[in-house]
Amino acid sequence: MIHTIKIDDKTPTGKRLIDELRKYHKVVIFEKPSQSEGIQEGYMTGDEFFSGIKEELKRRSQDNAKVKEPDFWETMLEEQKQEVEKGLSEIVREDTVEYESVMKKHRK
Repeated sequence: MIHTIKIDDKTPTGKRLIDELRKYHKVVIFEKPSQSEGIQEGYMTGDEFFSGIKEELKRRSQDNAKVKEPDFWETMLEEQKQEVEKGLSEIVREDTVEYESVMKKHRK
């Protein structure tokens, strides 16, 4: 079951609650207020944005008679597609890691 709550992050108690909930990133998902209250006119969700990009790329590749190879998305394994979708959803949720922090581990 998923519960949606509103926390006033301008109060000390609200800030403490948010800090505590951020520790449980595997089970707690923070949505931007605009997402939970509806998207303003002229804006779109991350999923809508990426879906639109994929559709436009597919349309352009079909329109271009010079392109003989199938769309790269169609050539990917289902597991690879799921990984890409997972990465996109992490970006939308702002669940990202700084590039430099990752590279420090590999530069030793």
